[in-house]
Amino acid sequence: MPIFNSEKCFFSQNKTLALRIEKTDLPREYPEKLSIKGVELVLKDIYHISLFPVNEINEKYELSLTEDDIQGMLTEFLINNDIEVEFGDEYRYVEGNDRKSVVVMCKSSNISDFYDLVNKKFGLNILPPVPHTTIYTLPGKHGIYLLDQEDLDKKTKVCDLNS
Repeated sequence: MPIFNSEKCFFSQNKTLALRIEKTDLPREYPEKLSIKGVELVLKDIYHISLFPVNEINEKYELSLTEDDIQGMLTEFLINNDIEVEFGDEYRYVEGNDRKSVVVMCKSSNISDFYDLVNKKFGLNILPPVPHTTIYTLPGKHGIYLLDQEDLDKKTKVCDLNS
C-alpha cells in the first residue's frame, strides 16, 4: 500500500491538488489499448488521485477558494498525517461530454479528515471525493472529474476489464 506525503502532491494546470501515482503503484499491469462498449481507449502514461479540484469545487459550491488556501492546509495536514492508498479491483466506465474513460477505485486514509479540516476552517460542507485513478481515456483526451458519490452514481457504471 503506497503512502504519500507532501513530496507526492502537486497542482495540475487546471488547479487540481493531486497525489502522484507511479505506474508501479497500480494494482496490476494493463494492456496499452482497451475496447469497452465499442469504444477504443488508450492507457494513460501519467497517473494521479485528485485530492481537491479547486475549480470544480468552487463552481459546484459557489466558492472562491484558492490554490494557496488548499496547499497551505494540506502541507500542514501532512506534517502529522500520511495518506495511504489501497487499490481495489473495482473498475468503472465513465462518460461525460465528449470524454470517456475507465477508472480504478481505491480506498485512502485521511482524505475525509482533510476535508473535515477544510470544512471547519471555512465553515463549509464540501463532500470528500471518491478516490480513484483514471487509467484509460479516449486518445488525446483527459479523464472526467468525479467530485463525490453523486458524480460516481450519475457518470459511471461498473465494468469488467476481462470481458
